[in-house]
This record gives sequence, structure tokens and C-alpha cells, in this order.
Amino acid sequence: MSFINLGGGEEVRVEGGSMVSMSNGVSIETDATGGLLSSISRKMFGGESFFHNTFQAPAGGGEIVVAPSLPGDLPI
Repeated sequence: MSFINLGGGEEVRVEGGSMVSMSNGVSIETDATGGLLSSISRKMFGGESFFHNTFQAPAGGGEIVVAPSLPGDLPI
């Protein structure tokens, strides 16, 4: 598991399904980064997730905890 501390307004993008927990006030947005064709090719040829999540900390900062879906993968 990786603990990511974010300052006020900072954001981080991780693969979908890798978030374990987050502190209160952290917002999340899910999208197919780079558009539909880019996401499909990333999934088929790179083995990456189709969707990515962007977490943004509130003004006071926050923390998210992420973990790889398979041993040895890095979710960030």
C-alpha cells in the first residue's frame, strides 16, 4: 500500500480500482483519460486500466491510500 499526502487543492491521478481509502473531503472524478480510442489501446496493449480516477484534496489537504491490483504493480 502507498499513502499519498496531498496539500490543499493538490490532485493525483491513479488507475481505477486502486484506491483503498481516503480522508474526509477528498473529491474523486473518474474518466477515460485521453479519450475513447486512447483508453481502449491503453487497455488492450498496455494492460492498464480503462478508467483513471483523479483525487483532489480540499483546502486543508488530505490523504488517499492506494494499492496495486496485482503484486508488483504500481498504481500511481
